[in-house]
Amino acid sequence: MVFLETPTFARKIAGILTAEEYTALQQDLAANPTQGKVIPSCGGARKARCAAKGKGKSGGARIIYLYIQIADTIHLITAYTKSEASDITSDQKKAIRKLTNQLKQIYT
Repeated sequence: MVFLETPTFARKIAGILTAEEYTALQQDLAANPTQGKVIPSCGGARKARCAAKGKGKSGGARIIYLYIQIADTIHLITAYTKSEASDITSDQKKAIRKLTNQLKQIYT
């Protein structure tokens, strides 16, 4: 499994997960890349929960990613904590949909 990070994801994840938690996230996603729920109107992007800095999955981080099965690749798009936002905004959904459509075109 290949993991590719957007600059936004790389910037945000550093303040959310420890190195050990990030490694565990990657292992978890590699074992089950379709575990996250598909986000409506986001071009196939998924939202996964993960434990972060002493909080469990329900109170921890949210990871937005796109799994490209034919390339065995996960594009890590963005991350946020539940305390930051309960969900992504409609503007964020539009931006994610645009990005996922661009990424999918690369593989077709």
